Amino acid sequence: MARPLVPNIDLPIRFDASINDLALNEMDTANDFKTKAEVLMRHRPGDRIDIPEFGAPSLVGKPAPLDTSELQRSLVQWIPEGNYRVTEHGDVFDPTNRKVVLEVDEPSVDQ
Repeated sequence: MARPLVPNIDLPIRFDASINDLALNEMDTANDFKTKAEVLMRHRPGDRIDIPEFGAPSLVGKPAPLDTSELQRSLVQWIPEGNYRVTEHGDVFDPTNRKVVLEVDEPSVDQ
Protein backbone atom coordinates (compact mmCIF):
# COMPACT_ATOMS: atom_id res chain seq x y z
CA MET A 1 0.00 0.00 0.00
CA ALA A 2 1.32 3.42 -0.94
CA ARG A 3 1.69 6.16 1.63
CA PRO A 4 -1.21 8.68 1.40
CA LEU A 5 -0.42 12.06 -0.14
CA VAL A 6 -2.25 13.92 2.66
CA PRO A 7 -2.22 11.50 5.61
CA ASN A 8 -4.35 11.39 8.73
CA ILE A 9 -3.71 8.83 11.47
CA ASP A 10 -6.14 5.91 11.30
CA LEU A 11 -7.86 4.60 14.42
CA PRO A 12 -7.32 2.43 16.31
CA ILE A 13 -3.69 3.53 16.32
CA ARG A 14 -1.57 0.67 15.02
CA PHE A 15 1.59 -0.05 13.07
CA ASP A 16 1.34 -0.65 9.31
CA ALA A 17 4.28 -2.78 8.20
CA SER A 18 3.64 -2.04 4.50
CA ILE A 19 4.71 1.59 5.00
CA ASN A 20 6.82 1.01 8.13
CA ASP A 21 4.84 3.66 10.01
CA LEU A 22 1.53 4.25 11.77
CA ALA A 23 -1.59 3.22 9.85
CA LEU A 24 -2.81 6.21 7.86
CA ASN A 25 -5.89 7.31 5.93
CA GLU A 26 -5.89 9.58 2.91
CA MET A 27 -7.50 12.87 3.95
CA ASP A 28 -11.15 13.42 2.92
CA THR A 29 -11.89 9.82 1.92
CA ALA A 30 -14.72 7.67 3.27
CA ASN A 31 -12.29 5.90 5.63
CA ASP A 32 -11.06 9.26 6.96
CA PHE A 33 -14.64 10.40 7.59
CA LYS A 34 -15.46 7.09 9.33
CA THR A 35 -12.49 7.60 11.64
CA LYS A 36 -13.55 11.18 12.41
CA ALA A 37 -17.14 10.04 13.03
CA GLU A 38 -15.95 7.31 15.40
CA VAL A 39 -13.96 9.86 17.41
CA LEU A 40 -17.02 12.12 17.59
CA MET A 41 -19.36 9.31 18.66
CA ARG A 42 -16.98 8.15 21.41
CA HIS A 43 -17.14 11.60 23.05
CA ARG A 44 -20.12 13.06 24.89
CA PRO A 45 -20.69 16.83 25.09
CA GLY A 46 -18.71 18.04 28.10
CA ASP A 47 -15.96 15.38 27.84
CA ARG A 48 -13.41 17.80 26.40
CA ILE A 49 -12.35 20.80 28.47
CA ASP A 50 -11.05 22.75 25.47
CA ILE A 51 -14.22 22.24 23.37
CA PRO A 52 -17.05 21.33 25.79
CA GLU A 53 -19.68 21.31 23.01
CA PHE A 54 -17.79 18.61 21.06
CA GLY A 55 -19.35 15.16 21.05
CA ALA A 56 -22.46 13.20 20.18
CA PRO A 57 -25.38 12.22 22.41
CA SER A 58 -25.37 8.72 23.82
CA LEU A 59 -28.09 6.36 22.60
CA VAL A 60 -27.32 3.75 25.26
CA GLY A 61 -30.37 2.95 27.37
CA LYS A 62 -32.77 4.91 25.17
CA PRO A 63 -36.14 3.33 24.37
CA ALA A 64 -36.79 1.85 20.94
CA PRO A 65 -37.19 3.08 18.28
CA LEU A 66 -34.08 5.21 18.68
CA ASP A 67 -34.10 8.86 17.59
CA THR A 68 -30.90 9.21 15.57
CA SER A 69 -31.56 12.82 14.48
CA GLU A 70 -29.36 14.32 17.23
CA LEU A 71 -26.51 12.03 16.24
CA GLN A 72 -26.99 13.07 12.60
CA ARG A 73 -26.97 16.76 13.63
CA SER A 74 -23.72 16.27 15.60
CA LEU A 75 -22.06 14.67 12.57
CA VAL A 76 -23.13 17.53 10.29
CA GLN A 77 -22.06 20.14 12.87
CA TRP A 78 -18.58 18.77 13.57
CA ILE A 79 -17.72 17.03 10.28
CA PRO A 80 -19.79 18.92 7.66
CA GLU A 81 -17.78 17.76 4.65
CA GLY A 82 -18.89 14.13 5.07
CA ASN A 83 -22.03 12.54 3.63
CA TYR A 84 -23.57 10.36 6.36
CA ARG A 85 -26.61 8.15 6.82
CA VAL A 86 -27.47 7.06 10.36
CA THR A 87 -30.04 4.28 10.69
CA GLU A 88 -31.11 1.96 13.46
CA HIS A 89 -32.26 -1.61 13.19
CA GLY A 90 -33.88 -4.02 15.60
CA ASP A 91 -32.94 -7.59 16.34
CA VAL A 92 -35.42 -10.14 14.93
CA PHE A 93 -35.35 -12.17 18.15
CA ASP A 94 -35.12 -9.29 20.65
CA PRO A 95 -36.79 -6.05 19.48
CA THR A 96 -35.39 -4.18 22.51
CA ASN A 97 -31.84 -4.78 21.24
CA ARG A 98 -31.09 -1.99 18.75
CA LYS A 99 -28.15 -1.45 16.40
CA VAL A 100 -27.12 1.95 15.05
CA VAL A 101 -25.43 1.87 11.63
CA LEU A 102 -23.36 4.73 10.24
CA GLU A 103 -22.76 4.73 6.49
CA VAL A 104 -20.32 7.16 4.88
CA ASP A 105 -20.28 7.82 1.16
CA GLU A 106 -17.05 8.32 -0.73
CA PRO A 107 -16.81 12.08 -1.30
CA SER A 108 -17.32 13.30 -4.85
CA VAL A 109 -14.42 15.06 -6.50
CA ASP A 110 -15.41 18.41 -7.98
CA GLN A 111 -13.37 19.34 -11.01
